[in-house]
Amino acid sequence: MKLTAISLSEFYQSIEEHVKNQAVEATSPKTIRKKARAIFSGIVSQMISFGKNLDMQDYLKDTALSMELSHRSKNFIVVDEDNFYVTGEWLGLITLSLKVVDISDIDEQSKKKMVMAGKSIHNIQHIPGILIAQLGKNMLLNNSVQGSDLLKLALEMIVSVQNTIGGKMVFLDSVNHPKIISLYESFGFVKYGELIQDKHRIGVVYQPMALDLTKRDMID
Repeated sequence: MKLTAISLSEFYQSIEEHVKNQAVEATSPKTIRKKARAIFSGIVSQMISFGKNLDMQDYLKDTALSMELSHRSKNFIVVDEDNFYVTGEWLGLITLSLKVVDISDIDEQSKKKMVMAGKSIHNIQHIPGILIAQLGKNMLLNNSVQGSDLLKLALEMIVSVQNTIGGKMVFLDSVNHPKIISLYESFGFVKYGELIQDKHRIGVVYQPMALDLTKRDMID
């Protein structure tokens, strides 16, 4: 199995093109978009489930496309490159975006790890980085893809960007569960800051975590 990521915007554009080609008469762009979005929503409902993570399911179905088309995030459907055009299976979802983290209230040791070498931590209050906003496997499929496989692919994509434009930090908010936190720590992520309470789900808490991309041995 060879995992690869397909841009959600490219996938959606192929749906719009299909709708346009199937139209028997002149159709307005607004109508084409409406039909294409309805098809996309139906595909999501049938093709992928994130199990108990209903927020991620709703995000992909209702929000991801708008975020993508407004350039606020990049969303990727994870597929098996060798079999996707035969099976059409979606193995998972990765969402990446830019993030600026306020480090004014975190401890000095954590600040030192985030700030570029040669910079004083006393003069820097915010750190830019890449956020892994969504990461989830398709629970409808009985396959060998694990969360670690998706995380490795996400980091490979991020490192490719870093090799071109530079940068240092990757951020994510992990569900505050020992098993999940342990997975991220195995890739070099460390905890920072205070726990975050989910605004919509009572009892769901997140642990902010960060990875220094210059520690490349953690990823390779």
